[in-house]
Amino acid sequence: MRICLDETIDHFNLKVSREKLYENVSEHVERLSLHARELPYFRNTLQESLRSRSPFLYDVAVYLADRLARMLGTTFANDEIGLLAIYLGLYSRPVAADDHTISGIVICPRYQTLRDWLLAGLVERFGERLQILDIVSTKEEADAQDCDLVISTTDESSRAHPCIQISALLSELDLSAVDAALLHAAKQKSRSRIAESVRRFLDPDLFFTGVSPKTSEETIDFLCDALEERGIVPAEFRDSVLLRETYSPTAFARRFAVPHAMDFLAHQTKVAVLIPSAPIDWESADISLVLMLAINGDDYDDFIHFYQPLISLLYDQNLYSEIRKVRSYEEFMNFLDNELSETE
Repeated sequence: MRICLDETIDHFNLKVSREKLYENVSEHVERLSLHARELPYFRNTLQESLRSRSPFLYDVAVYLADRLARMLGTTFANDEIGLLAIYLGLYSRPVAADDHTISGIVICPRYQTLRDWLLAGLVERFGERLQILDIVSTKEEADAQDCDLVISTTDESSRAHPCIQISALLSELDLSAVDAALLHAAKQKSRSRIAESVRRFLDPDLFFTGVSPKTSEETIDFLCDALEERGIVPAEFRDSVLLRETYSPTAFARRFAVPHAMDFLAHQTKVAVLIPSAPIDWESADISLVLMLAINGDDYDDFIHFYQPLISLLYDQNLYSEIRKVRSYEEFMNFLDNELSETE
C-alpha cells in the first residue's frame, strides 16, 4: 500500500504529511474490506461537492484507487474514492502554493531602527503571503525593480507598480490596508495566469459544434480521434480515458463533462471542446458541453490553476447557459477570458 501512495504522491508532486496519510489510507482500505460484510449500504453525501470544489484532488484519489485496486485486487466505488479525496485533502498542502506569494518592495526612510521595526512587523503578520525583495528610500529605486506590490511609508507612490501607502508604525489600520492590497495583488496575479492558460491550452482546430454523438463512448472516440490526428496524444490515450471513466464518470452537475486520461500521456497540453447540437447521454445525464483534457506532465502545475476555476465557472447555471449559446472559437475564447478572470 505504501508503494501505491508513494507513486501517487510522486506522480502529482504532492506536498503531504506522508505518515499521517499512510496511516489513514491504510485504515480506510481495511474498513473497505469489511463493507461487504458489515455495511450493506454506504453513501458519501459529500461526493458532488468534492468533485466540484476539488476536481484536482478527486482525480488524485481516482489515480490512487486504480493503483490500490491493481495491487490489492479490490474495487473502489465512487463513494470510496470520495473518502480517499478527503484524506488527501486533510494531509496535503496546496500544489504550487507559492504561486500566490506576493513579491514586494518597501519604501522607507534610512532609519535602521525604523526599518527593522517595519520589516519585523510585516514578516510576522504576512510572512507566508509577502516576499519582501528589498527595502529602498525612494520611489525611483522601487520603480527600477520587478515586483507585484510596493509598500510605501512616505508620500511617494510608485507609478510602475501597484502601491499601498502606510505609516511606519504599522497600526491596525495599516495592517488592514496591507492585507487588502495583498488580496487584490494575489487576485490580479491569478487572473493573469488563468488568461495565459486559456490562450495556451485552447486551439481553434480542437473546437467543435454541430456534432451530435449519442453516447459518452461515441463522444470520447470523436475527440480522441481529433487529438490523435493532430499528433497531440498517442494511441493509448483513448484506453486511459475510458479507464478513468470506469472509476468515476466525468460528468458534472448533469450538464457538462470533462473526460481525461488516467495518466499524463499527451505530447502537449490541449483542451478539445465540443458543444453538441443535441444533448449527449452520459451515464444517465444529458450533457451539453464536453471538454476533453489532454495533459502533458511538464504543464501540470500551470494546468491545475486553470482547471479549478474552469469547473467552478461551469457550475454556475447562468453562465453555463450563456456558454452553450457560443458557436465560434472566438466567442468561446472571449467568454472564458472574461469570466474565468472573475472566478478567483
